[in-house]
Amino acid sequence: MKSIVIYASRYGNTRKIAEAIAEVLHASGEVQLLSADEALAIPLEQVDLIVIGGPTEVHRMTPPITQLFANMARGSLRNVAAAAFDTRLDATRWLTGSAAVGISRKLRRLVRG
Repeated sequence: MKSIVIYASRYGNTRKIAEAIAEVLHASGEVQLLSADEALAIPLEQVDLIVIGGPTEVHRMTPPITQLFANMARGSLRNVAAAAFDTRLDATRWLTGSAAVGISRKLRRLVRG
């Protein structure tokens, strides 16, 4: 299995989560770990699994993740498994928001077309 884990991180916490995810996925095959900025320059369609995550800021995704999705065409990840994660304050989601919810919505559009 070929996987890619993409993250955005301001203070390193989300990167640590992304590294842990990549380490677990490594047992199933090849894994690339990239920041959202690095991922802008590579084709993402040639993977079996894509995992994208970032911190929650102002109840939503950060600009690097938003920019990543802006550069991806609807349906471009057809037949690719996808997952989302976020880091946020330890409180109920209605107080903190969730970047993972927005990431999941964007991923669905890319996978389904």
